[in-house]
Amino acid sequence: MKYLFSIAILFLLTPFLVANAQIRDESELPGISYHQMLKEHDTLVSYIKQISPVVYYNKEVRGIDFSLHAKQLRKKITPQTTMGQYLIIIKKTLNAAQDGHTSQVNSTLLDIVKKYWIPAKLVSFDSSETSNMYQYARYLKEAYYSKAELNLIYTSGEYYNLLPFSYQGKKYPASMKLLSCNGKNIHDFVKSLTLLVSPLRWDRVRNRVYDENFYWPAEIYKNGILKLTFLDQKNIRHQLNISSKDTVSYLAVKHNNYGYFSQTDTVITHFLRNRGSFMPKSRRCGKNWAIR
Repeated sequence: MKYLFSIAILFLLTPFLVANAQIRDESELPGISYHQMLKEHDTLVSYIKQISPVVYYNKEVRGIDFSLHAKQLRKKITPQTTMGQYLIIIKKTLNAAQDGHTSQVNSTLLDIVKKYWIPAKLVSFDSSETSNMYQYARYLKEAYYSKAELNLIYTSGEYYNLLPFSYQGKKYPASMKLLSCNGKNIHDFVKSLTLLVSPLRWDRVRNRVYDENFYWPAEIYKNGILKLTFLDQKNIRHQLNISSKDTVSYLAVKHNNYGYFSQTDTVITHFLRNRGSFMPKSRRCGKNWAIR
């Protein structure tokens, strides 16, 4: 039995065949039968319901019905479903849980599994059986995500771009407020991404979801284009129609290159005394930090 997805530190059993070839297109993905797809999806949904209390919180507080989404996604699995389509259905099912600890195993985590978890016997498979997992992770990275990177921040209930940038010869200033995406109010648009983005963060002050990287799923690019409308500090509107295969060119140095497993520098957090209390000058980013 082989393992493909991770729920917290648990893996789902799947009977995928081991293959070592580099995948050049979807037809080369190691596949399983229609009945195996249904069984695997049912197993995934069962595991999530058993180990993720978040799905019940989401239903009561945020109105996200995981069971309903899972049933609708299962109906999309047919005898004609390709392995690539099936992987995206699985990813959407995981997203529907809206639980940050319920996710696909990416290549970085697979490296950790091989280096630490397998030697420590924390999983019941060996390194030779991870070949398919890497292939599925690579496929989803290419098929599911766009290339765009806009360096947005969500603050005070709105989205802004942190750096000035250029795209196809046009320059865009920093600190523009994002108004809409594909002709829809940005907050309503992000709210519609339950199956495509996980976890959608919760703005408890305004009682709505947000995500600074909402533009990553390639599926939202209509005919390969995403249409974003910004408003700059001079109340001038800017239209950005960006291709799913492109990204922008920053016109200033980007200093916030931090994220899980990716940062190389230690983040320094400074504290200033203010009226008898300590106030942070900069927030912690990433997992490594220090107080100077």
